[in-house]
Amino acid sequence: MPPMAEGSDGVLRQFGAGGLPVFEASFRDGRLDGPLRVYDAHGAPRFTSDYAGGRQHGLARIYADGRCLSEQTMAAGIADGETRCFDEAGQVCACLPYRGGRLHGTARYYHEGRLIRQEEYRDGRLDGERVDYGPNGATAEVCPYRAGLRHGCLRRYDPDGRLREQQDYALGRPAGAPRPADGGADPRSSAGLLGGIERWMKG
Repeated sequence: MPPMAEGSDGVLRQFGAGGLPVFEASFRDGRLDGPLRVYDAHGAPRFTSDYAGGRQHGLARIYADGRCLSEQTMAAGIADGETRCFDEAGQVCACLPYRGGRLHGTARYYHEGRLIRQEEYRDGRLDGERVDYGPNGATAEVCPYRAGLRHGCLRRYDPDGRLREQQDYALGRPAGAPRPADGGADPRSSAGLLGGIERWMKG
């Protein structure tokens, strides 16, 4: 991108063959400040972002063939807020939380609008439960993490919510052999909830 003279204000535009836009950028005091738009060879958006004081600040979007692939919230040049990715149908396929440039919070992944995975991050590393869901929406696997390593009891479930297998981990390494199902159900499923109520009623 051609630079603006030091201290310059205004909008810089460049055009290509046939008068199609190549980019458009706003400057203040010679630095990017305001919207930036970059276009492909057909004049469709390829990248858009807002700037403040020379750094990205606000929503940044990436496109391909006129379709938005992702949008990311930026603050003072650093990812801070939610990033969303989109599939070919335009549906959200990932929601990723950032804080200070690192993943932090609950990340969710989707397939054709259906939640397939949810996982917890802290300061850029997995920390908490990663939960995978089957085609019917039932919990398929729950794996706990600590500081990016498997830590705790990994549990796998059948499509009906019945526990199939358990495996303990300690800081990324298996702790003992896998344990077969004990007939329990995911306590978060309807089967697990009803089982708990029945046990409570029986005393």
